Amino acid sequence: MRLEKINCCICGADNTVSLGVRHSPDGNPGLKTSVVRCVSCGLIYPDPMPILSDEEVQANFGDPAGYFPGHVDDRRLARFDATVRSLEKFLPGKGKIFDVGCGRGELVYAAKRRGWKAKGSEISAAFAREARDKFDVDVLEGDIRDMDIPQGEFDAVTLSSVIQYVSDPLGMLKKINTILKPGGLLYLEVTNEDALVFAAGDLFSSIVRRSKTTTRLSPLFPSFQIYGFNKNSLSKALKVCGFDVMYIRASGLSGGGSVKGAGGLNKVINHIRKVIIFTGGIVGMGHVIYCFARKEISV
Repeated sequence: MRLEKINCCICGADNTVSLGVRHSPDGNPGLKTSVVRCVSCGLIYPDPMPILSDEEVQANFGDPAGYFPGHVDDRRLARFDATVRSLEKFLPGKGKIFDVGCGRGELVYAAKRRGWKAKGSEISAAFAREARDKFDVDVLEGDIRDMDIPQGEFDAVTLSSVIQYVSDPLGMLKKINTILKPGGLLYLEVTNEDALVFAAGDLFSSIVRRSKTTTRLSPLFPSFQIYGFNKNSLSKALKVCGFDVMYIRASGLSGGGSVKGAGGLNKVINHIRKVIIFTGGIVGMGHVIYCFARKEISV
């Protein structure tokens, strides 16, 4: 890993405010970076930015069982089936769908089972193998930006919990735009950095450390989240990449991970965290952004 100075990848500006320091908790306690918010568009990112090697990327995504929370069961598959059903409300029929960063392949499987011609991509060789072995689905290995996919090939593309981890989110969105048909649909899920749980976490962390620190992103440790979006910055990124936002909402009453470690204090913190996440979902400050966008049709 190396650290590199960058500007905002959405608007190109170098005008930020610091949200606090983010430390590396494992193996490298002296390693730290500042997490900043772009004043122009609201994107959150570390400055300086950690750059991972290909070997580090594969190591981070090397163990599907350890990376993904929970087992694949009927309840989990039902969630992916519901996502595909929501896509069908915006499209005239079941055509071709592509899931970028398909993980264990659940959404590709759900779409295939519902009659779509479904395919996925995965940068992790281990995740791709897991998807093929478990669900017998078609998964391309590698970075979608480097893939030779015909323009206008797909009616719909899904991108769930991926864009915040990639080094070039706009490059990914632009590539997705090229492989969609005119008027094609993009479904996107991403962590909402304006969530109530992060505001509360930052306040608590700063009080405990007695300095301005943040709980947002994980740029220096797994899962290496390096970008943070809110509804405004995500909408701007999509517009720059040739999409019209149809629907965008911050929600989520549960989930959102937990504070690691045993002990009574962590149990109390995680209970409080659940209450804050639930409250955030009620008041419009949920921890997940759900978005539908169409590829712009040239006139």
